[in-house]
Amino acid sequence: MKLCSHLSLLSLLLLTLIISIIPICQSCLLCYFRLPTRPKSIDYLWPTVLDDINFPETAAEMCEVTQRLPFTTNCRNGLAKIFCSLSNFLDYNWQECNLESVGYEECMDCARNKTNIIRQTSWVITWLDSLGKMPPAVSEGNYYWLGDYEQCSVLRQTNAFDGRYCRILLEIPDAETYRYCPQSNTLNIHLGLCAPSMCTPQEITQLAQMVTPYATSAECETPLDWPLSSRVFLIAFVFWLCLLFTGTLIDAIAQCLSIPRNGNIALSTKRSHNYHSIQGLEVITVSVIVTANCFIYILPYIENVLFSYESVYSWQLHPLNNFTYHIDGLIAVDTLLTSLLVRHMLETTNDIKKLYFNRLLHVLPVFAFTILFMTFLYERLSSGPIWMHNDLIRRCKDSWWKNILFINNFFSSHQTCLDGGYLYSLTMQFFLLLLPMLYISKRYYTAMLAVAVSSFFASIIYTFYEMSTMKMSPTLLLTANPIPPEIYNAYTDLLYTKPWARAPAFLIGFLFSFLFTDQPSISNSLLWLAPFLLLFFGIFVIFGLYPYAIGNLISQIFLSTYSALHRPLWAFVICSMVYLRYRNRNIGKLLKFLEWRIFSPFAKNIFVVFLISEPVSLYLFSSLHRPLHATVWSLLNIATGTIILSNFVAFLLDILISMPIQNIVFELLKDENSDTSIYTGGIHSSLISDIEKGIK
Repeated sequence: MKLCSHLSLLSLLLLTLIISIIPICQSCLLCYFRLPTRPKSIDYLWPTVLDDINFPETAAEMCEVTQRLPFTTNCRNGLAKIFCSLSNFLDYNWQECNLESVGYEECMDCARNKTNIIRQTSWVITWLDSLGKMPPAVSEGNYYWLGDYEQCSVLRQTNAFDGRYCRILLEIPDAETYRYCPQSNTLNIHLGLCAPSMCTPQEITQLAQMVTPYATSAECETPLDWPLSSRVFLIAFVFWLCLLFTGTLIDAIAQCLSIPRNGNIALSTKRSHNYHSIQGLEVITVSVIVTANCFIYILPYIENVLFSYESVYSWQLHPLNNFTYHIDGLIAVDTLLTSLLVRHMLETTNDIKKLYFNRLLHVLPVFAFTILFMTFLYERLSSGPIWMHNDLIRRCKDSWWKNILFINNFFSSHQTCLDGGYLYSLTMQFFLLLLPMLYISKRYYTAMLAVAVSSFFASIIYTFYEMSTMKMSPTLLLTANPIPPEIYNAYTDLLYTKPWARAPAFLIGFLFSFLFTDQPSISNSLLWLAPFLLLFFGIFVIFGLYPYAIGNLISQIFLSTYSALHRPLWAFVICSMVYLRYRNRNIGKLLKFLEWRIFSPFAKNIFVVFLISEPVSLYLFSSLHRPLHATVWSLLNIATGTIILSNFVAFLLDILISMPIQNIVFELLKDENSDTSIYTGGIHSSLISDIEKGIK
């Protein structure tokens, strides 16, 4: 009895450290290429900026200069309207109509003319007021000098000036060294400008470079007119929604499209297997990943960037910074559950083909719809001085086919649409390997185990070798000593998104599945030791890089070892927790809450939630018209909203897109030969339907 009480206490400590302090982590793929510059003193700006401004001294000169600019006629006319109106406004505002020097009629004509000109040109004062100006908290990292987006919108709506909001990027070098040395750590200022709508971003950039040599690029809000491609996609989407609602009204005839029927299935808590704790782990893991996405996604949209960089030195917040191993835990339990559910179904190679078809039919419709939505409609959802996602939309337009074919992770990380797309590709590639491995293991058990274990160690050795020779960052995280984006880029392209580098988590899930089916005998001493091992591994993975993050000098051997081992170790910890709960030993008793039925419907859409959490969180941040002041509580509030909204959208996509298409396909195939399709009974979202259908 005393031994049992000690085990319970130790298990409680282990649960507290590994579950309760699971970091509010994130898994953003491209965020580290978009990190804002670290804050600098405000004195850094003035000697550099003021000395190199090239601007005419009077409004009349500006009026003459803009009429000779080498731009398109419409753009040149729009710029001339601004400065010529400013010149007229100033001239007539200072003009005096003196009755003593002229006659009464001439004086009245002068006054009327002055009033009319001032009335016609007074909008230019609003335009001047809308320009970006230095805000407070610049030394804390407030680089958005946005001006007033609403004033620009009012000028356009009142037809006073046909303008659209643009942001000019100013890269300010160090005042003392920029003339002699190349600069890689410039201060990036985003300056707001209400530009003529007919001017392209390239023309705005060229204009800004005529004024200051520090202007490098310009971004402008999306034009109000919709291109033909966006209209076609929206019409097709609206037609599809109409078809769905029509199917709902005639439910008896078109059950495949019925929203209530599909909704009942999607929200069902019925379960047809005994591995319920995996569902709880999946939902919790994805929830904390979505929560922590906000920590990185918010960086370009806050006025106090210093808040994020200072958190690097806090060991309590270090789990926020070191995060990527949680994705490997998700891959491991996904592989484990898939292996346990389908192994008994693989009797012939034809069964493998049918399961491939099932998986593709479940994953592809929602994934393809999301990519198309991001390409054609996302940028139309909002507007504002921060709502500019040109790079995101461009990546979706350029790489949509790589994403839909699930091969985007074989290319550069900049050739993906959504950051979560690489996880979709990894899981599909691992699933492609998993079924033949399960099929072969039923006939050549020992040989398959030998291949899996050999591949496991080969992947770890490969990661260790690449880290030792390339001297990259051991993972994606912020550090006290800035890491160049080129290092993040090399790590992402060589290791982070590649299946051969992330294979250990997949292989651990595959190997653990044999413990559930074979039920090997395990000594009590080993079960007693298991919580200590999991505790040690968990602490090492979570806090192993804290000295490196705060700027201490760490040997490359340790960094390479950590990079090669921390992902497999975390996958081992997660799968061990599932196994101990399945065997109902020690820590397993404390994990009973993972089997709550409430997790069942949410577990069906974990990968969809992971995918769409990026556009959802970006919408919440960038739809604001002002940078956000970040605090722990503001991040927590937005993260909670992101989780709720992401799950809601995922349910809608499942009910409106995925399930109707699946039902239609299976309805068309149900009268075919009984071997045409295979249904798997269970609840795993990425593989099977929610209804127990058996094998036809």
